[in-house]
Amino acid sequence: MDSVGTLDQEAMRRKERLKALREGKLKTLNAESEQNGELFPKPLFRNYAPRDEELKARILPKPDLTEIRNEIKEQLDSGKPKSLIEKEIDLATLAPQKIDWDLKRECEKKLKVLDKRTQKAIVELIRDRLRADKSSDLAELVTVGSRGFKEQNNSQAEDSQSESEDEGSVSGGINSSQSVYVYEQREISDDEEY
Repeated sequence: MDSVGTLDQEAMRRKERLKALREGKLKTLNAESEQNGELFPKPLFRNYAPRDEELKARILPKPDLTEIRNEIKEQLDSGKPKSLIEKEIDLATLAPQKIDWDLKRECEKKLKVLDKRTQKAIVELIRDRLRADKSSDLAELVTVGSRGFKEQNNSQAEDSQSESEDEGSVSGGINSSQSVYVYEQREISDDEEY
């Protein structure tokens, strides 16, 4: 039980010390404010014209606008080129864009590469057809090949439909009168010329 009494006594001493510190700080603050003369700062009127004569003495003088204008002109002349004003505004940048415009922009680079590869593959197919049929006309080979490719795709679609209906029989196919060229696949790099 003695420990409880000593704890209370120590708590009371601590409170007294804290109270003395607070009072000491307040005394020093009050002494400093009395030495400075005023407890509150004086207001400075920048955009208010007071009616009281005592307050009119505290109005700030109006700045000289010509000096400020000259400083601004110097900063503008030295800082940035005039080309910003002379730029034409593009109407495409002002108009709202579709939701997926950023996706299209990102895919555009990849599509350019794929377009090159597609063109090279088409040229290679036409060269192979020309090598196979040296006597035929180029335009005829291209149209026959594309027509045969379309008919082959159509017949394959019909085959898959008929196979799904009755799995046991194979029907459709390519007629012997159609000329369809089947070539082995060859990877074409972007560096090759066509």
